[in-house]
Amino acid sequence: VVVVVVALLGCVAARSVHVNNVIVGDPFSKTYCCGTSSGPDCGGPDWTPITMVFGKANTTVDVALSIDGTASKCTGEAVTVGGTAVAFPNLANKTDCLGNVLRGTGALTTDLEVKYDPTADTITVEVDSEGVNAVLKVCS
Repeated sequence: VVVVVVALLGCVAARSVHVNNVIVGDPFSKTYCCGTSSGPDCGGPDWTPITMVFGKANTTVDVALSIDGTASKCTGEAVTVGGTAVAFPNLANKTDCLGNVLRGTGALTTDLEVKYDPTADTITVEVDSEGVNAVLKVCS
């Protein structure tokens, strides 16, 4: 059962989508993963597992991932979500943890593309230069 609720306050509209009595519509305050016991397969052996824990303040995400068996954890990564686009505004900075993880693989920070699907409540992580196309689902 899907129910869409639209509330108009002046000229501001807010949308919530309810799927199985769970509100979806943004990834914040949720944990997404693949390659873990509570998540789907990541789709390849090189980048697995991947976990993203989105903060409640809608501004940060903790990212944990293993690349070729080397684990990395980046806490408090700045993040913005607009529609389906998930952006990491500090990725190009030399002091950014996730940016350094990407550069360590030989990838460019611009190779990372992350999308949010509010209908499926999934996060897709793509790194074309690395052949990564992983779909993360909400983890329990």
